[in-house]
Amino acid sequence: MVELREHAYKLPAHISGGQKQRVAIARALVNDPPLLVADEPTGNLDTATAATIFQIFARLVAQGKTVVMVTHDQNLAARFSRRVHIVDGRLLDRIENGKVETAVSPTHHLPQPTNKPTNQPTPSTNQPAIHLRSVVKTYENAAGKFTALKGIDLELHYGQFVSIVGKSGSGKSTLLNMLTGIDHPTSGQVCIGGQDI
Repeated sequence: MVELREHAYKLPAHISGGQKQRVAIARALVNDPPLLVADEPTGNLDTATAATIFQIFARLVAQGKTVVMVTHDQNLAARFSRRVHIVDGRLLDRIENGKVETAVSPTHHLPQPTNKPTNQPTPSTNQPAIHLRSVVKTYENAAGKFTALKGIDLELHYGQFVSIVGKSGSGKSTLLNMLTGIDHPTSGQVCIGGQDI
């Protein structure tokens, strides 16, 4: 799928940056996950290689998978099913005519997540792929406290290609770290495939 069969014998030092990025995607796809999270996967790539990455993601979405991707590039908006903006740790659905409109995420009709352990989330039409409820992340260090995420409510469904857009330091990577379990929220709930992680 990532079109690297002819380079399989090469050492990592002998492949390009774009090929390394495709290897990373291949590693992520080995277990056939229903959800793929990518932090700036096309950031340092040329236009042609970035287009190949987007084609791979488009094929995955066509198979019903969800791809969530951080990007700084506002010009890529047309490629995504949904574009979510993050500004100063808060989500915004869109910016129109310089006016910011706050994201709305319905929560009243969602099934409650289970804490039952599973190997991986199972796609289901009656539950979202991702659901965040009031997620706050505060970091503490010698300089004091810094809140990177400020009460994030977000619902994403299977079969979507979602971009998370925002300036450096706005909380994009922190948000992805909540989704992957690399980091944990200070408060709030992160549910993947209906499972509270």
